[in-house]
Amino acid sequence: MKNVFFAGALLACTLSAAAIPQPGIHWPEGFTPQQADLFDHSELAVAAPCAAVWQALVAAPDWPAWYPNSENVRLEHGSELASGTAFQWRTFGLEVASQVHEFVPQQRLGWFGRASELEAYHTWLLEPQGQGCLVVTEEVVRGPAAIALRRDRPQAMHEGHTLWLQRLDQEASRRQR
Repeated sequence: MKNVFFAGALLACTLSAAAIPQPGIHWPEGFTPQQADLFDHSELAVAAPCAAVWQALVAAPDWPAWYPNSENVRLEHGSELASGTAFQWRTFGLEVASQVHEFVPQQRLGWFGRASELEAYHTWLLEPQGQGCLVVTEEVVRGPAAIALRRDRPQAMHEGHTLWLQRLDQEASRRQR
């Protein structure tokens, strides 16, 4: 693993074609990788179809059962993420208020997150690959807390996303059965 600086942001991922921000990601204004204090790109090819991956992602209240870096996920309305859904949760030790910004079923999911001293945009891109799915997740984080995390624990976000992808793979496979 090698850290690479990209227009002031830290890329915590391996050096390869995948280290470049995914061109299929739709970044909202002000939240591009070039504007980040901390940026991560992580991806994993999973055996489960994108439909099963999608179902695990939008069932946000269930995340803590299979992704240990999430706690107390509460949706303002409904039981699954949808366009515009506001939700609160705890991740990376922070209480985060989030709102879904992009919602294209079985393809794209993105949300804003705000916590003490940071703003983030986390996005997911699902691309069918044969019977499976390529899952790409990228996150832009800005603010003093992002700078501190980059300085003190530069691999933390990448490690968290890697774990999320691995557990998402397991959960999607379980849902497919």
